[in-house]
Amino acid sequence: MKADEIAYFRGNVFVANLPPEFTDDDWPKPSTPLDGVESVDRPRSGKRQTLRYGFVDIADRARANRAVAR
Repeated sequence: MKADEIAYFRGNVFVANLPPEFTDDDWPKPSTPLDGVESVDRPRSGKRQTLRYGFVDIADRARANRAVAR
């Protein structure tokens, strides 16, 4: 991996098989840069129902790898 790729890395972690009772309040909240969570996204169906998967955008590769390893 090149240095310029590392500088712009954003770890979009795919989260699958969320339980039906999992709510938007259960997602990690975007917070300080030290925590690494940049944003969260949970797609919705055409009827605005939440789907059972989503994405957590993590600031750097090391934090993204740690999150996947948990």
